Amino acid sequence: MPWYKAGTVKTTNNSNAIIGTGTAFIANARTGDAFRGPDGAWYEVTNIASDTALSISPNYQGPTVAAGGYALAPMQGYVKDLADQVRAIVQQWGATLAGLGPLSSVSIAPIANGGTGSNSAPGARTALGLGTAATANLTSSPDDYGKGKVLQVGALGWNGGNSLSMAASGDANLLGISGIYLYSNGGQNVPAGVFPHVRLTTAAPGYQTQEAISSSPNPRYMMRNQYGGSFSPWVEFYHSGNTTRAADGTLKAI
Repeated sequence: MPWYKAGTVKTTNNSNAIIGTGTAFIANARTGDAFRGPDGAWYEVTNIASDTALSISPNYQGPTVAAGGYALAPMQGYVKDLADQVRAIVQQWGATLAGLGPLSSVSIAPIANGGTGSNSAPGARTALGLGTAATANLTSSPDDYGKGKVLQVGALGWNGGNSLSMAASGDANLLGISGIYLYSNGGQNVPAGVFPHVRLTTAAPGYQTQEAISSSPNPRYMMRNQYGGSFSPWVEFYHSGNTTRAADGTLKAI
């Protein structure tokens, strides 16, 4: 670190007062630094009153000089440099640091101070009142039914989604996930000629109900159950659109 020599100083014999002209003692000197006066002797800086006034010890031994050359040697080296940097930080960020309040003395920031209340992800979720959905992934497509995922709106044909389109080789016996499926190109083990939407609800593996609903202008409705792994035949429901009522009250298919 270079010595500070800007400006001139006035020294008075047997006085400890050094008066500067064109000097900036506050930013460039520290108590404990060495002062070399116009007399060439060394003194210790004992106080810095302003940019133009400091005190030395012992009292100045040389003759009185109105405007003499001098030098300030930093005896504390990097300690002074560090002090300057800390002072600059405090001047720039002091108000912000003070505004942190209790955060400045705790290792875990509480929720009330904008923190998470924990130093771990599970603890933070608990403190914030988040449930298991906080770590679950969303389904990536309408037919994504990965275990533990959160269903998006319309997944598997529910809640406004389109029915899941099945290939002509699709087998209704192999459906195992509740949803709404569309067999527009035929399929295996679906009612022939109906081209239905199949709505599946599952109670447990091997136990389900399938409902086949035609998408043709003439509505048809059929259903079957799977019980203990075995499927019942498809049965059709008759309604006012595909039956007539005789005078005696009996129904006849159209």
